[in-house]
Amino acid sequence: LHHRAAALNLRRLLAMGLTMENGTWALA
Repeated sequence: LHHRAAALNLRRLLAMGLTMENGTWALA
């Protein structure tokens, strides 16, 4: 569960930060 939460947090951060710079990367 902890591992899953960390992965979700990372994805959320990437989606929030990278979406602005690299939308394509966030999608992948």
